Amino acid sequence: MRSDLFEQVWKPKNSVKIRFALSQGAFIAVIIALLAVILYFPVRQRLVTITDNSYRILADNLSSSIYNSYVSQNRQDVVNAVRRVEGQQGVKYVIVTDKNNVVYYDTLTGPQSLQGKVFTDSLTSQVSRGDLAVGKVQRNGVTYYNYVSPFISQNQVLYTVRLGIDQEIIDGEFNRLADLFIYLGAFGIFLGVIASYLLAARLTKPIIMLTESALAIRAGNLNAYPSISTNDELEQLSREFQNMVEKLKQYYFQEFNQKKQALDAKKRLEEINNRLNELDRQKSDFLNAASHQLRTPLSIIHWSLSLIVEEAPHMNLPAQQLELLEESLKSTKRMVDLVNDLLDISRIEQGRKEMTWAKGNFGSVCSQLVKSLEVLAAKKNLRLTYQQIGEIPDSYLDEKNFYQVVNNFVDNAIKYTAEGEVKVSCEKTGDSVVVKVADTGIGMTQEEKDRLFVTRFNRGDEASKMFANGTGLGMYVAHEILTQHGGSVKVESEKGKGTTFILTVPFYADDPSDKSKSKVPTNDSTTSHQPTG
Repeated sequence: MRSDLFEQVWKPKNSVKIRFALSQGAFIAVIIALLAVILYFPVRQRLVTITDNSYRILADNLSSSIYNSYVSQNRQDVVNAVRRVEGQQGVKYVIVTDKNNVVYYDTLTGPQSLQGKVFTDSLTSQVSRGDLAVGKVQRNGVTYYNYVSPFISQNQVLYTVRLGIDQEIIDGEFNRLADLFIYLGAFGIFLGVIASYLLAARLTKPIIMLTESALAIRAGNLNAYPSISTNDELEQLSREFQNMVEKLKQYYFQEFNQKKQALDAKKRLEEINNRLNELDRQKSDFLNAASHQLRTPLSIIHWSLSLIVEEAPHMNLPAQQLELLEESLKSTKRMVDLVNDLLDISRIEQGRKEMTWAKGNFGSVCSQLVKSLEVLAAKKNLRLTYQQIGEIPDSYLDEKNFYQVVNNFVDNAIKYTAEGEVKVSCEKTGDSVVVKVADTGIGMTQEEKDRLFVTRFNRGDEASKMFANGTGLGMYVAHEILTQHGGSVKVESEKGKGTTFILTVPFYADDPSDKSKSKVPTNDSTTSHQPTG
């Protein structure tokens, strides 16, 4: 737990305060830009309308003001009136033409002067109908707005007044309006960013305080409480943070006490485990020694009883004595098998169960085994069959141990099958040899299958009722030997409908002695389990 306190503290690459300020600034910029767009075009249109109307009024007023002077042929008054208008509101020139479009007077000078000349353009046809005309014209490379106002007398154009306004003057007003909006927008964005930054600083200060407190707590200081008085959700978060730290204190001391108790308990368990291991070692040594000591005399007794039983028919013994001899032979056989199983278990647990690898044939071993058990099956009126599927090449195997494994399964099948048959088959599948032992016996429940191969001396309930003298060691030993051989076993069974054991053994084309010697048998092989007798 404490080692985590010295880990490097993660540092953020970005600041929430900066990001908040930038995001708010961007938001304000978008709002101001939208407002500028929304306001600029109506204002610009309004300015265009006002400007246009003012020049129209100016042209109409000038046209009306010179009427008396024009009619009375007072040229000087006309000139004075025109000169007063020239230069006002951006008026660059004024041209007065008579009804025949001859220039009566203009303010142009030098070669540009049109005095006494006929002057017509695209606007002339419009004013001839009595309408005020507005349009753009080019004069010496300069663009002008022309406002042409006709004076109508007796339904005829008496004269026209043309005002020339420089386009740059009018467009300059619009540009200044656009600049004004840009400056106001930039200033608004600047103020928005500053305000956003200050607001972000105020909002993130409690978060920074909480972060500093969290880092202090991470370093082991459980008294680092943040003091936040904002009267909002952040203060609520601070209070909950303090409550959490108080809970952490409680859990910390509780965990400390529990760990201390656990360490004490672990120490006691280690002492008990050491004593149990010693007892288990002594038990294994005793079983090994006892099995070795019992094996020889039991084998002699079994061999002697076998000879007596064979000669019994010629000895004219009473039936009761003959029956006692046969039961004695069976009992000694069970004891010999039990001693052998105990020796195998002792060797397996101590890692002394070695495999003797030699060239052989799985099919031949199975065939010989079935033949040796045919008499036993016949005594129970069972049909014992063997089927070899396809060709099975020679392989490296431990024939003695493999024979023992298959024998345990087949013998078990015969023992717990009251009627029907026991089928044994062998075939090569890929890199493995698959041996199946199927019977029509008592079958097993799922619970019994789950217990199979897990522990020694394990027997099914129905099997215990049928044969009280069974030990349950046979399946365990067979499973361990099969595991040491590199194989596995799968069980398919249903209560009252028989059982099928599927043994899968690797096919060794080369001598696997080195591998087998390095293997340590365990109970963790991949198998399906079921109990038996």
